[in-house]
Amino acid sequence: MNLLKCMLNIEYINVVILVCNKKRQDVINKMMNMMTQKNIPTSESESEQISTCPACQSNSLIEDIKTGEIICAKCGLVVQEKKYSLQQDWRAYSLQERQNRSRNGYALSNKIYDKGLSTTFNSGYDSKGKKLDPETRNMMTRLKKQDQRAKVNESWQRNLKIALSEMSRIANELHIPDHIHEKAAHIYRKILKEDLVRGRSIDGFVSAAIYAACRKEKIPRSISDIAEASCQSEHDIKYHYRLLVKELNFKPPVDRPTKFISSLSSKLNLNGQVEEHSMRILKEARNRRLVVGKNPRGVAAAVLYLACQEKGVKVTQSEVAREADTSEVTMRKRFKEYQPFL
Repeated sequence: MNLLKCMLNIEYINVVILVCNKKRQDVINKMMNMMTQKNIPTSESESEQISTCPACQSNSLIEDIKTGEIICAKCGLVVQEKKYSLQQDWRAYSLQERQNRSRNGYALSNKIYDKGLSTTFNSGYDSKGKKLDPETRNMMTRLKKQDQRAKVNESWQRNLKIALSEMSRIANELHIPDHIHEKAAHIYRKILKEDLVRGRSIDGFVSAAIYAACRKEKIPRSISDIAEASCQSEHDIKYHYRLLVKELNFKPPVDRPTKFISSLSSKLNLNGQVEEHSMRILKEARNRRLVVGKNPRGVAAAVLYLACQEKGVKVTQSEVAREADTSEVTMRKRFKEYQPFL
């Protein structure tokens, strides 16, 4: 009887051990599945969406900046590892610089034909800075030349390099901000991807892309300004711009007269009081619904000329119309409409 009890106890212990091992293995498999599941983000943009732990559904998450890990404070699960930062990196010499610094190089830029990912090598020196012998130097020069040719091997790469070089020249001459330049380069890349340049002018599409970016970001640059800086006529730029709007389904915002008043006042060397008074006149005209359906440049020229008349500033209609890129007839019509309610 005692022997039978001992045997039964041994069998029971074995069953318990097997069940415990199975449960432990299930728990381990479950944890491994959660750690290797596909919905764990790996990029910085996806990591911002993490708010709960996938194991215990806890909201207490801790981010370790040094190791780049996000850890659950309740169960200890590493929710994300190897978090990367795509911002710039530089040395820190003060507390403010240390707080603002980041961990890698210059961001990608559409202004460069290869987006800034090109590599170059010095053909005259080795890795230790020693000068190479003539035979090796000649070989490295030939390799460098072949490397430069391989980077622009295809026609679209040569097209993009020529176009972005011309775009940089026009942007520098027109003093266009960097974010507008980036937008224009992005628009031209779309044009090239849709194969709209084939059989048409590269410079025409470059000028049209710059004008489209200025329209999109509400920067006061007219077609005549861009035509003056580029080698294209206004007719060619308008043609390529209409083609861009049609094929890319580009929807620019509607221009308002307020967009042109500041630049027009600066071109005419007017003081701030005249500009402020012209904004008040424009506000009154808008309240009376006298701006709807009118040319914004003509409206801006008329209210600015009217403000000059009120403040006693001497300026001719031809000067204002020429700087506003509109006709004197249009400006006089708007002037006669706005003069009675002053």
